[in-house]
Amino acid sequence: MKKSVVSLNGYEIVKGQKSGSFLVNGRAVNRGEFVEMVLTEKMFGQVWHKDHIAYNEGSDIDAYGIGYSVKSAKASLTEKILRDDMSENSRQSIIAEYLENVASQKFLYGIEISGEMVVYEMDKKEFAEFLQDMWTMDKQSGKNQYKLRIRRADTKVIQYFENLLER
Repeated sequence: MKKSVVSLNGYEIVKGQKSGSFLVNGRAVNRGEFVEMVLTEKMFGQVWHKDHIAYNEGSDIDAYGIGYSVKSAKASLTEKILRDDMSENSRQSIIAEYLENVASQKFLYGIEISGEMVVYEMDKKEFAEFLQDMWTMDKQSGKNQYKLRIRRADTKVIQYFENLLER
């Protein structure tokens, strides 16, 4: 695992009325898009384009021959893997199916703190542990199906990662 800190200088950020919505330099984005934008532009020096690439078809960021999946607070693992119940078996089967089919090799989790983006970079094994330890089943809006989602407070997620870095 690797930790990086990226400055948010150059971004005019206005939090929207709806939770998780932002205007960034005049452009409407949600929390996940905001994190992906910052990491694409600041960590990798690329131009960010809003897109919707399926987890098994490509990565959020491609740089230096590596595909990166970007996650942040309240993220869903994917909308493509759903189960009919909240059981531990269903949870484990979502994790297994995702890890078997994900196109990305690396995983970035970004948290905005005081004008900076703190980023934790994980390989597939570390991300699998993160899924096991911190993600929970959540009902899919408007359906009787469930998905895997991160619902932990940023402080808890930071504490989790910092503990791993100290090992």
